[in-house]
Amino acid sequence: MPCDQPVEACALRRVGTVLIWDLADPSVPVFSERFRERGTTALSPDGSRLYVAVADEQPLRVFDVDSGRPVRAAESAPLAAAGANSMELSPDGSTLAVATGSQVQFFDARTLQATGAALRGHTAAVNDVIYSGDGRLLVSASEDRSAIVWEAGSGAPLHRFLGQAGLRSAAFGADEGTVYATGGNGLILAWAISGTSRLLTLGEDADRGRRVYTQSLPAPDGHTVARVAAGTLWFEDTRSGRRSARSVPTRDTSFTWSPNSRWLVSNGNHGVVTVWDASSGAVAGRTTADKAEEAVLAAFSPDT
Repeated sequence: MPCDQPVEACALRRVGTVLIWDLADPSVPVFSERFRERGTTALSPDGSRLYVAVADEQPLRVFDVDSGRPVRAAESAPLAAAGANSMELSPDGSTLAVATGSQVQFFDARTLQATGAALRGHTAAVNDVIYSGDGRLLVSASEDRSAIVWEAGSGAPLHRFLGQAGLRSAAFGADEGTVYATGGNGLILAWAISGTSRLLTLGEDADRGRRVYTQSLPAPDGHTVARVAAGTLWFEDTRSGRRSARSVPTRDTSFTWSPNSRWLVSNGNHGVVTVWDASSGAVAGRTTADKAEEAVLAAFSPDT
């Protein structure tokens, strides 16, 4: 499959199997590789390289997507010991940011060698790390209830925001002036990033609703939200308040947005990976993986 196809997605399951699908035909994976441990993945900006981080003797690896062959592997004591909860490739494709334990470590995407100082500021596991669209900022979300915005180049902490529970994921708004995070209570928290001060500042959450959601997942465009409640999923536009015409039943527990906010991939403990079309709220496709294990993580190539 040519690596310049516009839509690809990959999912990593608990047993450590990485699968990649072409969303033009999500019926059969175009790539599959099995590992002894679970981990996390990232795709290069052009979709040609798959990066995998696992708790293993060679915890950081890169594969050629077209051929499925390994390109490079590297050792890392912190990753071998603690594994990785999240991994993000910088927009220019040069640097990997990997959340391992309570810190974020950086690696050269070409050599897989550690580079720069680790980001230390959390007191519990970092669950997610995300670059801003221009690559100047990073945000990390942690079980310690905090989200920290960092300057990517220097590693300086710029803002620290506190939620009400452990934070599972984070995202920058489309204008990169807002940081969103979601926690175990299903609420979306939103904070404004103001000024250029390097001081660590405390933000206040923007919790306005009382409805209990199982999941609230802001899209990269900053205004589309996927909601899950009472076993159904739908999409909302926060600018207009409109929601998708249909609410579709789902048992899934893990959800990932595409960079263009058009697609949502979900998976759960029933061995089915579902692709949702956020523009209509409909299911765009489903594919069946090994039902013996739960699918927990997914990633899109940046060209979606």
